Amino acid sequence: MDSRTISQVGLRVIAEGTGSPAAATASLGDTAGSIFDRAMRHMVDAHRDSELVLRNVTVNGRRTTIRLEPEMWDALTEIARRENYTQTQLCSRIADGQPQGLSFTASVRMFILTYFRTAAHGGTSASGIGEAGVGRKLLNR
Repeated sequence: MDSRTISQVGLRVIAEGTGSPAAATASLGDTAGSIFDRAMRHMVDAHRDSELVLRNVTVNGRRTTIRLEPEMWDALTEIARRENYTQTQLCSRIADGQPQGLSFTASVRMFILTYFRTAAHGGTSASGIGEAGVGRKLLNR
């Protein structure tokens, strides 16, 4: 099975409801080792347990509530750790750069995506994301 076929099987199983996420994972098999295929398997496995998690965060001194997937919360925590921010500081910085008309939750998701994309495309030092200050560069644009 090529990666396109693997992803189509997994997505079809989920979208059509023709099987459980576990069945989709089994359909993906051990045939793939690419980043794409590992991400597909992780997405299918995570789908089983993923419900949005509601948390209170403080943004520029104001308490607000946002709902994110558990993986997004993990990513936000990881970025804060790598960039030497508290989660409150990171959320405040994201809010400061929030585009007009975009919800705060959407801004957080977009920041997380952009952070890891930038890191994956060479926005890091050889020793890791944190040392390169990817998040600080993104937040200071």
